[in-house]
Amino acid sequence: MTCRACRVIPVEERQRCSDEIKCAFDGEGNFTTDNWCCQTMHKLKDMAKEYGTYQHETEGRASISTLKIPENDIFNGYISIVTCTEGGATDNAVMINTEEQRPLSLEVAELTVSYYQKLSSPLGG
Repeated sequence: MTCRACRVIPVEERQRCSDEIKCAFDGEGNFTTDNWCCQTMHKLKDMAKEYGTYQHETEGRASISTLKIPENDIFNGYISIVTCTEGGATDNAVMINTEEQRPLSLEVAELTVSYYQKLSSPLGG
């Protein structure tokens, strides 16, 4: 399974990633660490900078991003994303709340991206 964002990638982004884009979601729609330049993960990390929390340790180039998942019937809580470099691979992505932690699902990732894109739109959607 490939996320919608990885299916339609701008030429500039393809060139930046050396055309080696590998979606961060497996055939079941769950996060996998075997990824490179996944566009949904990039969007979530960027959105965390504006709407959540983002901490970047420059010397080691590691970062952690946290973003609230909008209300839904699948999972409510936060997405937490860990990377060891600014771009490229995402090392871990989970959905977490006070009761449980699960690997990030494609469904929740895309639902979250859609929600924050509407907030960013000058027309609100």
